[in-house]
Amino acid sequence: VFEGTSGIDAKKTTCEFTGDILRTPVSEDML
Repeated sequence: VFEGTSGIDAKKTTCEFTGDILRTPVSEDML
């Protein structure tokens, strides 16, 4: 999480484990 979590509905938020690695596209500026 790069920002705050306010406003996220915890009751409707899901997390799915697919068995794959986490892939997050980032720009060179973020690195």
